[in-house]
This record gives sequence, C-alpha cells and structure tokens, in this order.
Amino acid sequence: MSHSVLSILNFTYILSLVFWVGG
Repeated sequence: MSHSVLSILNFTYILSLVFWVGG
C-alpha cells in the first residue's frame, strides 16, 4: 500500500469523525 493512499484514508477517517462529532 502506497503512502498517499494511507494518507487519504487517514484524512477521510478524521474528516468523517469531525463531522460525526460536530453533528
């Protein structure tokens, strides 16, 4: 797995978490 893919997955996970917490 390339580093860029891992970065995108990490970013998507954090972004969804922020949206979930922020309502």
